[in-house]
Amino acid sequence: MVDWTGSNAAAWAQAILSGLAILYSGRLAANQSRRNKRDRVDTCVEILNIACQGSNGACAIAEAVVKLQGGVVSGSQAFAQTAESMRAIPFHEFPDYRLVAIIRLAAIHCDVLDRHFDSPVRNRVVMTHTDLAYILFSDKELNRLRAEAEQISNELMSVTDHFRVTAWKARTYLSSKVKLQHSNAPEDRGG
Repeated sequence: MVDWTGSNAAAWAQAILSGLAILYSGRLAANQSRRNKRDRVDTCVEILNIACQGSNGACAIAEAVVKLQGGVVSGSQAFAQTAESMRAIPFHEFPDYRLVAIIRLAAIHCDVLDRHFDSPVRNRVVMTHTDLAYILFSDKELNRLRAEAEQISNELMSVTDHFRVTAWKARTYLSSKVKLQHSNAPEDRGG
């Protein structure tokens, strides 16, 4: 039997508290590492957000131009520069190996958007249905790649952050349902 009284009590208390301090410092370091990794993943997600915003705008413009059967558009989206920025990220800078393929594929789709959207805009050439098909496909793929990168970011979330995001999503979902019910409610027209 262990003697927990007297001078042994102080030694046991010190040993237990020292062990807890070591565990806490290890957890603190792991959480900091996870947070730094997630910040770097979020930077990749933000680069993909920029590409997606440009591709969404390009889709809207290209659909309108092709629907009108002609017309020249001004206002390049700078997809070539976005692709070059993506390719400039060194492999060792990616915090997760899955992001290498995601960013490299996104760069290829930015090249496609440069060829089928920015190039006709720069050269003042009419966009075709083929251009539109390439633009729509690349936009869809960029949005898919962004969703994959966001999933990687979510995997690196701490338990408390994950709980907060889940609670926020639930509140947002429920508030949108309440607004929808109110907007669909019959109006009181009086008696």
